[in-house]
Amino acid sequence: MNSRKTTLNLRKPPTAPLHKQTSDEPGINGPTLEGDRSGTIGCSVAEKAACLDCLLDYGNAPVIAWNDDLRITLFNGAFERLTGKVAGDVLGKSIEMLLPDREKERVLAAIHRCTWGERWEQQEVNILCRDGTVRTLLWNAIHIHPESKEAVHSVIAQGYDVTERLAEGERRFRAIFEQVTDSIVLISVDTGAIVEFNDSAHENLGYTRREFEKLKIEDFEVMESEVDVARHITELHRSGGGMFETKHRKKNGETRDVVVSTRVISLEGGRYFLSIWRDNTENRQIAEALSSANEKLAAEQDTLTKKNIALKEVLAQIDHEKRQTATQIQSNVDRIVMPLLKKLETRASSAQAVYVSLIQASLAEITSPLVNRLETQYATLSPREVEICNMITRGLTSKEIAAAFDTSPGTVCNQRKSIRRKLGIANDKVNLRSYLQTL
Repeated sequence: MNSRKTTLNLRKPPTAPLHKQTSDEPGINGPTLEGDRSGTIGCSVAEKAACLDCLLDYGNAPVIAWNDDLRITLFNGAFERLTGKVAGDVLGKSIEMLLPDREKERVLAAIHRCTWGERWEQQEVNILCRDGTVRTLLWNAIHIHPESKEAVHSVIAQGYDVTERLAEGERRFRAIFEQVTDSIVLISVDTGAIVEFNDSAHENLGYTRREFEKLKIEDFEVMESEVDVARHITELHRSGGGMFETKHRKKNGETRDVVVSTRVISLEGGRYFLSIWRDNTENRQIAEALSSANEKLAAEQDTLTKKNIALKEVLAQIDHEKRQTATQIQSNVDRIVMPLLKKLETRASSAQAVYVSLIQASLAEITSPLVNRLETQYATLSPREVEICNMITRGLTSKEIAAAFDTSPGTVCNQRKSIRRKLGIANDKVNLRSYLQTL
């Protein structure tokens, strides 16, 4: 038993007692551990020491202690079984001998902080075993103070082996890490070198794993030069990360659009960019195609709008010319033809006068603006109904209209009802001639 540990001068600092001691308790004047809350009333120091020896020798938890020179002063059986090293080989030696080379600097710094006052509750520390393997322990530690002074004399720490649990977690993470289609890359902040990546990272750019691990960002970055990359890394480091778009060149020279999301993380004492690269090429192509289609559609719509405007102008011009022609014809008929027919009517016989009257009525119908308006606004009117509307406007009665068309007055009355219905005034008490004159 004594080969595994040296004598500890254990004493709780008198300024911060965690277990109040009374004169009734035998053997209380001996040294104690900071944080001791066992409350073992009636036990002598020797009995307590024996219990502690049994706990240290036969307990399953690895326990170690070191002094302010970082020399190991206690190394229990569980620690021997864990590391394969015997207490006689480590007692009195620097705790540095238990640390893997790659983490020695970082862990020693943490141990120094703990030795000089920092409390450990769950500190992850890797331990180097005799056979060269590394075990990961979660440590909690308490300080051991000498009776006469406040300075830390030693630290005792207990560890819990989490190697298998971490390995299982790493296997699960690795499975997810390798199945993600996005590229996941770990980049050193200091050197810009790619230190870890998943399969998608090198496959998406067409490289083998061995080829890709030799690359730096500027080897496949398209939009930024080596100087720009260095500046960008500095900016991202200062801001803690960010998201941006860029272009990456594949091994075959093809350029891919990429959205980069990155943040700065601390890992094993180093600073790294944890970056996710998402290939955005297809989305960009779709967006560009959609934008091009929208531009083409807008151009076609603009052309169509211009054609519609031009067509409206042409139609308006045609309508204007048509109105001018109609007005000119009306004027010529009124000025030239109608006076001649009036003279002819005065000199004609009764039979001839009827024909002259029909000629006058026909000319009036042909040149009347009312006819055009009726045909335009009320397309459902028949040609005969349009003629009747024109005669009603000129003041002819149903009997006179019937005589002109050689039909009965009853037929004309029915046609007047049909006209009122088509004009939408069938149930209104509106004079048909007055209504037609308003059109």
